Amino acid sequence: MMHLIAVIDAARSAELEKGLRACGLSVAKLRVLGVLALTDATSMTDLTRGTFYDRTTLTRVADQLIEQGCVERCSVPGDRRKVLLKLTPAGAAKRAEGDRLIEDVNAHVADVLDPDTTRATNRALLRLVEAFIPGESLRNTLTGRPSKT
Repeated sequence: MMHLIAVIDAARSAELEKGLRACGLSVAKLRVLGVLALTDATSMTDLTRGTFYDRTTLTRVADQLIEQGCVERCSVPGDRRKVLLKLTPAGAAKRAEGDRLIEDVNAHVADVLDPDTTRATNRALLRLVEAFIPGESLRNTLTGRPSKT
């Protein structure tokens, strides 16, 4: 089953890359923009947890997004060594553009699965997320569910 999930993700990512390339993005860049959109500013460590990219890949992607004006570095008052990344208005606009492409690609699911099967599959996948992702806060961030307060 996990292999099938990986195959579906790879095929979906390849389809997304085609459209994202035209607007100066990639799946990796869009994933970073998506995580940054959930917070005010994020450390590289937290971004690594939220994207599942290794630090080397993440640094390269972040540098590219900074160069594009989509992300900016900011310092932490009282800790000159710590650097946070923050989404810029241009980055938010790029993310919205990328999200529209994702919606178009994901709409294909509705062509393949009926609504009941889609809901059941989502429930099963959320159970797997709960089994594999430690920490409710991180799980909620990654799945877009509100945190309990």
